[in-house]
Amino acid sequence: MKHILIVEDDEDIQGIYKEILEHHFDVKLTQAYDGRQGLAAVRREKPDLIILDILMPVMSGDEFLREFRQNLDIRDVPVIVCSVNQTLANKLHADRLANAVMPKLFAQKDLTDLVTQFLGIRPRP
Repeated sequence: MKHILIVEDDEDIQGIYKEILEHHFDVKLTQAYDGRQGLAAVRREKPDLIILDILMPVMSGDEFLREFRQNLDIRDVPVIVCSVNQTLANKLHADRLANAVMPKLFAQKDLTDLVTQFLGIRPRP
């Protein structure tokens, strides 16, 4: 079973991700509410995919991503950045720190398409 880590400080958005992903895929979900919790979650169990917000307390998404990508054991994990700050999100993508970028107001199909692309699994019909 594929493992997705969601690093997002907004509980409502966490719930939206969880609802969509559990409805469409047979995946294990882990949730973290800031970058520091996200790094701790990665150290406990390497995920197959990370969905990451940028603007978070304690440790921002871009700080998380820079620290995460410096660890050679976890460099191969794809990261989808989903943020209202599209300028910074696009810079992280251009700098090859993020594998994909989605706006915070995303279409469900955009999320399921990216999960399918990065994990090689098909959504349930």
